[in-house]
Amino acid sequence: MEKYIVLDNISKVYKNSVKAVNDFNVEISKGDFVALVGPSGCGKSTTLRMIAGLESITSGTLFIEGKVANYLPSKDRDIAFVFQSYALYPHLSVFDNMAFGLKTRRINKAEIKQRVFKASDILNLGSLLDRRPKELSGGQMQRVALGRAIVRHASIFLMDEPLSNLDAKLRIKMRSEIVKLHKEIGSTTIYVTHDQLEAITMANKIVVMNLGYIQQIGNPMDIYNNPHNLFVATFFGTPTMNIIKVLYENESLDFGSYKYQLKDFKVKHDAFYQEKISKVKGILANLENGLAEYYFYESHNIEGENKKKIETIELEQVKVYFEKKLNLLEEALLSKHQLSFGIRPEHLVLSKEGIKGEVIFAEPLGSQIILHLNNDVQLLLNIDDYRNEEIITYLFNESKFYIFDNITGERII
Repeated sequence: MEKYIVLDNISKVYKNSVKAVNDFNVEISKGDFVALVGPSGCGKSTTLRMIAGLESITSGTLFIEGKVANYLPSKDRDIAFVFQSYALYPHLSVFDNMAFGLKTRRINKAEIKQRVFKASDILNLGSLLDRRPKELSGGQMQRVALGRAIVRHASIFLMDEPLSNLDAKLRIKMRSEIVKLHKEIGSTTIYVTHDQLEAITMANKIVVMNLGYIQQIGNPMDIYNNPHNLFVATFFGTPTMNIIKVLYENESLDFGSYKYQLKDFKVKHDAFYQEKISKVKGILANLENGLAEYYFYESHNIEGENKKKIETIELEQVKVYFEKKLNLLEEALLSKHQLSFGIRPEHLVLSKEGIKGEVIFAEPLGSQIILHLNNDVQLLLNIDDYRNEEIITYLFNESKFYIFDNITGERII
């Protein structure tokens, strides 16, 4: 596929020295529907605004159609932007709102009418063209905002959480309309959302972000089935993935009421920790070479703390962090230690022998039921399989679990 938009080591640092986006690298093909997804404040909207030219790029290179676009004015990037707030002119009709951008570009009246009428047919707005925004529902206003973008005939659609102001039923309807629209017009679309369900159901490529860093890039099923770390694993899925703290020793996982013998795990376990130990030793060796600032941000990303100002950074603070991390990794390699066992609720089954848990409450979902247990574990069962017991015993599908390191949050298997 043709590389249409490329973000090469893009970073954004604001005047208070806070990094909003860090070393962002992604390639987007022509016609892709890409979702930037993550919690509020993770840098996804800032990234979108840098692509649009509404935010300057601190470092790195943005390519659009193979040309450097860092300093290209927004009007010359051939983009259409759909904002979260709709941004409709209250004194203009639906027709004039949709036509406004075309008029400013001095498109002739006949062409404007043709484009607006075609977009209104696609979005079922034909009967609303004479109304003002105050006479529209939230869903109708959102369709007008989409229509205003469609008439531009832009090569790139940028959407910043366009459905967040709508109720649940309307969001589902608008999701399908946007996907149909994307297929019909064929524009490259970059869609920002904090809703993992929107990302999975709409996009063909997902970029997962947290604290300004990319956590994982992949297609929806790859993100869901092969999460790289604890953040991605727990961010995607409804109900969310269960994370159970287990004690690892001699290729055995101790769940407290149940022990599970792992096969051929020690080689992968040891290789994982040896690689991490080598990396941290390399970082400590490089700290004397002016790289303290870079590694400071890395350490705070891992810890999940708010980033502090550059002027507060001291080399000794960074060294202490990584020395502590090195000690934890070396201990994990050589002795028994705690790991995180990940399993999705649908991959747990009731069993006569296994892990015991107390049912706190049961959540019926029609043909299925979610059991919430005292150790923050959830089971998703067919409702006929559950018999209203307070203490249950369950096991897991042996081909569907994951094991994560607690120090780095990264997946081991």
